[in-house]
Amino acid sequence: MFATHPPVENYPFLAEFRLPQQSDEREQHIAALQQQLTQAQSQLPENSGLALEYLTAREQSFMEVVSGYFSEIHQQLIMENLESNNAFRVLARNTHLLDAILLVTAGYVLEDLPAIKEILVEELERECSYKLRVLPEKEEKRGILRKEVAKYANPESTDEQNLGNYYRRVCNELTQEIQHFQERLEAVQKLLPQARNCTIDLKEVLEHLVVFARGGYGRAS
Repeated sequence: MFATHPPVENYPFLAEFRLPQQSDEREQHIAALQQQLTQAQSQLPENSGLALEYLTAREQSFMEVVSGYFSEIHQQLIMENLESNNAFRVLARNTHLLDAILLVTAGYVLEDLPAIKEILVEELERECSYKLRVLPEKEEKRGILRKEVAKYANPESTDEQNLGNYYRRVCNELTQEIQHFQERLEAVQKLLPQARNCTIDLKEVLEHLVVFARGGYGRAS
């Protein structure tokens, strides 16, 4: 332990509880969870073009399986802890359980990447279609407003001046909105082919994936 801990943090009595990189108990949890998830997955409807509904069903199924498994094993660990005189050993077992859940969760999510890509493409297509439909309407409205602005270019009364200022303000706001729409439409039209044609490289995804385990859940470190 001296190689990885400064003297002030080195507690020799914890040496036997340092967690190995490979753990039979963790692998057993992983195998059990994967088996239950596969069984639950077989009962879900196939992804028939409704990617969001499919992912929602998978998420619900995953939560039910993992929550049930964790509750069962955690309760066993609680009872074991009450009967044990070595809390660190139980703490290590709890860590193996949580490690297994994290690893299984990551694997499960990676399987969803094709459906997530499908949802992204659908959202971009909808946004592109919407903006192509709405932009001409906005430009037509701006043309009407510009005519109103021109009508009150030389106001003869305070009322006409106020009307001219009102139409000018609305027209300027609409012009900014049209500009934002056009900029976003150009970005979406550029991004859409890339999204359609992109391939999912799990190796690249894993190289950019970071899992944060907030706080200490039992590393015995």
